[in-house]
Amino acid sequence: MEKQTPKKARAHVPSQAPQGEKPDFSRLEKAALAAAGLLTLVGVSSAVASRMLRNELVLTLAFLGALVIAVALAVFLENRRRWWVIVLLFVVGVVGIAWLAGTTSQAKERPLIFSSFETTSSGLVKVTTTVKADGLTTEDLIYLLSRGRLRVAVNPVTGELLEEGFDEPLSVIEEASFGPNAAGSVEATLAFEVSPALFQDVIIIASRQRRVVAQQRDECIPTLGQIELTPDYSCVRFILPRGPIRPVLVVSISPVSEFAPETLTVNVSASGLPPSRVINVAVWVGSATPLVNQAVGPDTAGSVKATISIPLPSGSSEVCVVAALVQPNTDSWQAIGRGLCDHGAELPENVAVAFVRGS
Repeated sequence: MEKQTPKKARAHVPSQAPQGEKPDFSRLEKAALAAAGLLTLVGVSSAVASRMLRNELVLTLAFLGALVIAVALAVFLENRRRWWVIVLLFVVGVVGIAWLAGTTSQAKERPLIFSSFETTSSGLVKVTTTVKADGLTTEDLIYLLSRGRLRVAVNPVTGELLEEGFDEPLSVIEEASFGPNAAGSVEATLAFEVSPALFQDVIIIASRQRRVVAQQRDECIPTLGQIELTPDYSCVRFILPRGPIRPVLVVSISPVSEFAPETLTVNVSASGLPPSRVINVAVWVGSATPLVNQAVGPDTAGSVKATISIPLPSGSSEVCVVAALVQPNTDSWQAIGRGLCDHGAELPENVAVAFVRGS
């Protein structure tokens, strides 16, 4: 038998590229470009990406398109004749997305504001406000301003009555500024109390400022007449409740005893009264001259809680008590008369009348 000589394995000789032509892209180079583009996209968080699409849609699509085209050319192109186009598109896409993500994360977004109010036992309104913001630089601050519109023409600092027809701007109730933490965010809570007798509303505005506070806004909701149609602030407005203008009147007579005559006890109360009003209490016992004619003013919360006790003359039959919300030294004060005690009299909304009979 003839011995077959084994064939020698032929060595693989890499094909030489024609002279003047550069070798093809290697798999390693393609993988590196694709991985770098993918990492750039993944590095942009979902929150920043959604903000980029919302605020800068055209630029975001342009930079993303340049990056996708560069990666696609790097994967499918077989030669390096146009390598500079791939590099240029790749650099523009990566640098553009990185720049846009950085600037968008520091964009002037409106701060989030959460506010609520409750009436305390003292009659004051407690307002609690929480403000949240992120994407702040070290030079940014969140400015929180609380202002109120006066219900009456009274200086909130001195308590003095202002002249009629005054043009007083909104009064500052509370203000504060908050700087960002290391993560560039702010979350702070501010609480204060305000008198519903002095203010008819509270406007709270949270705005993002750079270094210093640039402007103060009086109104909460922008109107067409304003220059800035797209506001960069958040706000909330509370209409404070106004108390009833008719006082609450409770009258009783203690029985006569061996040591004391009949005693009339009058409890009068009201809430939400402005400082320019008083409760006038008058008591008639038969005659046209009032037995008691007394004025009670509200406290700082606009509340009145008073008790008046007087002994009644002997032989008293019917006692008439009138409590009226009036303004001192005006016609409304002088209108409180004995005629309100007539059983068929029509009572104004600011007047309360009570009748009681002695023993």
